[in-house]
Amino acid sequence: DYGSVSGKAAYILSERTRLYVSGSLLDEERHAGTPQDYDSTRIWTAGAGMEMQTSSDGKWRVDLFHEDLDVEDYATRVNSDRDEEFIRQFRVQPSSATSLGTVWSRRFPGGHNVTAGADYRWTDITVNDFGRYIAGTPGELKVTRASQDMGGVFIQDSWEVNERWQLNGSVRYDYVTNRGTVDFTDLDNGENTLSETYDRNSETTVNPSLGLRYNANESVSLRAAAYKGFRAPTLRELYRSSSTRLGIVLVNNPFLAPERLVGAEAGIDWSVSPRTLLRLTVFQNVVEDLIQNITRGTAGDEPAFVEPCGWLEPGQTCRELANVGEMESTGLEAEAAWEWTSAWSFFVSYLYNDATVTRAPDNPQVVGKQVRQAPKHALTARARHSGRWFDSSIVARYIGERYEDEINTLEVDDALLFDLRFSRRISDSSELFLAVENLFDETYEVRTTNSGSTEIGRPRFVGLGFRFRR
Repeated sequence: DYGSVSGKAAYILSERTRLYVSGSLLDEERHAGTPQDYDSTRIWTAGAGMEMQTSSDGKWRVDLFHEDLDVEDYATRVNSDRDEEFIRQFRVQPSSATSLGTVWSRRFPGGHNVTAGADYRWTDITVNDFGRYIAGTPGELKVTRASQDMGGVFIQDSWEVNERWQLNGSVRYDYVTNRGTVDFTDLDNGENTLSETYDRNSETTVNPSLGLRYNANESVSLRAAAYKGFRAPTLRELYRSSSTRLGIVLVNNPFLAPERLVGAEAGIDWSVSPRTLLRLTVFQNVVEDLIQNITRGTAGDEPAFVEPCGWLEPGQTCRELANVGEMESTGLEAEAAWEWTSAWSFFVSYLYNDATVTRAPDNPQVVGKQVRQAPKHALTARARHSGRWFDSSIVARYIGERYEDEINTLEVDDALLFDLRFSRRISDSSELFLAVENLFDETYEVRTTNSGSTEIGRPRFVGLGFRFRR
């Protein structure tokens, strides 16, 4: 069961100032095939902002955003005769996030377009795990509390040197601080059996980028860029262990370092005709301290104790999050856009991405292996038609073969899926739409496990909605 609603309203305060508010609500309940095995998610968001043009032809934008998320998840097991179901874990997970950002931009003499800004985000999460079930009653409660505050400032200059040359440069400073605690309570007597406070985890980073564009003629442009990037580990990766219905127990790691990227790319844009555009990009990225799931062991037909997961049920697999050293990603992306007529347009995008672990001092078994869940081949094609009574589009998505585990033994099959969308404009500011995902109801793999279980992707989904814009 799925439902969502969203809205946005704007108010023009003056010729130079515009205010807006927005909000959304999503409610979803998913069943896993047995009466008691289901999970529910509810997310609501609220936002507000202001856009203002200054007297010196500059522009300010300020955005405030808040999100609340509540998740309830029952995990069950079925006996060998498959005639009785038992709850093995129940999770209640409330979380919230608040962010604030501001961006300023202005055009200066000499072809300089300068943009600067700052942003901040605070995230707070509590995970209540009820476990050790006996006869439907939990015997233990594990409460994980974690928070993350992160922020950054940046400045960017897009310099139009002349009609042929454009130079883009930027630099960004980021910081992130993580905190976490865990408490275990024996529900039979109410006593606290274990409490742990993790050391505060803080990081700072400075990431520059430089890009160059050369317009060779009216049809052909060449471009190149070099950049650095940064991804902080999430609160889930740092502090929250989890298990899946397929028998995977994933252990968190509070000592994870952030991923750091250094990359470069080059490409060409060719306007073959006023209605046809071809684009080709080649790239290479190197990621230090890539965060991956590392398999530590699997239980056979009998329960087994595997560090750091502890006791595993038969068929379960223990994985631990860890930084694995270095990953290289080399590939190309090709795009083609064709506007056949004023009513028909077509778009195709192909991605080849060879993402391989090249160094892993603490986990040498993953060196030379393809990064998990990273297909080498991906393709998207779209046909769109604008009709008298309604607009329509069909999208084909191809996802290549990939691996679920870090040592490339669990292969996930490729998949070709189709999506369909119809929309009817009711007025200048509103439309009615019908969207169908996985049009032909294909059965496709998402994950596989050592026990032979397979997670199947979302079946055909039909959504009807109304969108209003002002």
